[in-house]
Amino acid sequence: MQEPVGSRGPGKDALAELRARLVDALARSRLSKTQLAARAGLGRTTVWAAFRDGAPPPTPHTVEALAGALRLPPGELHALRRRALDEHDPGEAGAARAPSSGDTGAGPWPTASADRVEVLVEQADPVGRFLVLPSPVPLNDPPVRAPGGAIGSEDVLGWARARGAVDFSYTLLFVTMTNRSDAHLTLRSVRALVLERGEPVRGALVSIQPAGSQAVPELLFDLDEVEPGLWEVDEYTRRTVGRRPYLDRTHVRLAPDESMKLVITAEVHRSCCTWQLRLAFRPDGGQEFVVRPPGRYRTSGLPVEGLAPVLAWQWHAKPPAFAPTTRDLGWCRVGEGAPQPLGPLPEGGTLPDWAAHPDVVRFLPELLDFLTTGTAGPERLRRCTAARSATAAVETASRAVAQALRDGAADEARRVQDGLKAAFAPPLLVQAEVAMLLGHGLARGHLPAPTHDVLRSYIERTPAAAVLRPALAAVEREVGREHHERNAPRRGRT
Repeated sequence: MQEPVGSRGPGKDALAELRARLVDALARSRLSKTQLAARAGLGRTTVWAAFRDGAPPPTPHTVEALAGALRLPPGELHALRRRALDEHDPGEAGAARAPSSGDTGAGPWPTASADRVEVLVEQADPVGRFLVLPSPVPLNDPPVRAPGGAIGSEDVLGWARARGAVDFSYTLLFVTMTNRSDAHLTLRSVRALVLERGEPVRGALVSIQPAGSQAVPELLFDLDEVEPGLWEVDEYTRRTVGRRPYLDRTHVRLAPDESMKLVITAEVHRSCCTWQLRLAFRPDGGQEFVVRPPGRYRTSGLPVEGLAPVLAWQWHAKPPAFAPTTRDLGWCRVGEGAPQPLGPLPEGGTLPDWAAHPDVVRFLPELLDFLTTGTAGPERLRRCTAARSATAAVETASRAVAQALRDGAADEARRVQDGLKAAFAPPLLVQAEVAMLLGHGLARGHLPAPTHDVLRSYIERTPAAAVLRPALAAVEREVGREHHERNAPRRGRT
C-alpha cells in the first residue's frame, strides 16, 4: 500500500534526532533521569516524557533546562523542536506564523487560517476562589486598601499572585472565539495541554470571597487525566453529561463574523499542572489549523501532607484581615476539624497486624484521617487505598532491609530502598512510615528515643499535627508510666 504523501515528514525525524541527542548526552553525563531532573530543576514526569517515544515534543522551557543540565547547544535543540512540532501538531506552526488564507493549498474553496480567528481567554475570579500560597505566609504584610478605596476593594488576588500563589483545585476560564474569515469554521477540538506535571504545591490555603456571583461553568477538563478531554457537566450535580467528550457529540460551527463563548473549568486533585489551551478549527474545504492562546495557567491539587493554615480573607472586618477557617469542597475537607469517619474500605482492603491492637484501635480514626489528608468521597477512598498499599510496602521493605543489613548485604538493602522509592511518591512514603511507627509505638507502649524525636519533629510541622499529637502523647504517657514504675521503691521496703 502506497504511503500517503507527508505521512512521514522531516518533523518525525527531527523529534527522533532531538531525543537521540538527549539520550546520548545523558549516557555521557552518567546521570540517572531522576538526577537529571534535580539538576535541571524539572519534575521527574517532565524529564521522562522528554525521553519517551510517542510523547509530544518537549516545551521550550524543558528544552532550555535540559540543554543547560546536559551541556548541549540550546539553539540546535530548539531548532529540532520547532521542526518536530510541524509534524507532531499539524497546523500549529501556521498558528504561530499566521499565514495568509492562500497558503493552505485548498484550491478555490473558501479558506481560513489562525490569523483570521480571534480567541480571547479571560481568567475568571469566581466567588469562593481558593489559592495555595507557598509557606511561610506573610501575614505581617496583609493586603491593604488603596487610599480612598471602598470597603472590600483590597486586591487580595494580586497580593497572593505576587507571592507565588497558584489556583487550588480548579481554574475557571471564559473563552470567546470570533471568526474573522469569509469561510464557515468548525471547531474540531479544545484541549488542555499539560506542559508540566509535578507534586501539588504545599503551603497555606487562602480563600477569597468577594461580594457578587459569577456564571456557573458548564464545560470541564480533568487535568489528572493524561490527555484531558472537554466534558459537559451538569450545573447542579457537577457530574459529566453523556458518555463522550463534548465536541465528540456536539457540532460547533462559526459563520463569518460570528462569536461564541465557552465557560471552561479545569480541575485537578492529585498533582500540580502548568497548562494552556489548544483549539483546532477546520474551514469548509480547507485544512485544519491550530490556535494556542498565549496564556499559561498553573493549578494545584491537594498535597499528601495537606494544607495549613487555611485562611479566609475577611474584607468586612475592621481592619480587614485573614482568619482561620474550615472548608468542605466536596472532594476534600481542609482546615481544623475533628476526624471524619471513613466509609467502607475498598474491596479486598486489609489493615496491618498492629492495627488490631486495642491501644491502636482507639486512635485508628486519627491515623486514617492522617493518611487520607481530609479528602472526601471517592477521592478519599482512592487516597486510602494508595496509603494502605504504601504502608504495607514500607512494612515489608523495613523487614527486608533489616535482614539484609544483618546478613551484611548492604547492596541488597539499597536495592530494596530504591525499589520502594520508585514505586511511591516521597510524601506518601513518609506518611506511611509515620503511621507505621506510631502504630508500632502504640502497640508496644514505647518508641526508641531517636524515632521518638524524629516523629515529634515531623508532627509539629505537618498540617495533620492536630490528629497525630494525641497518638504520640499516648505513647509518651505509657513510657512515662513504665519509667515511674521501674524507678519507684517497692512497698514495704525500708
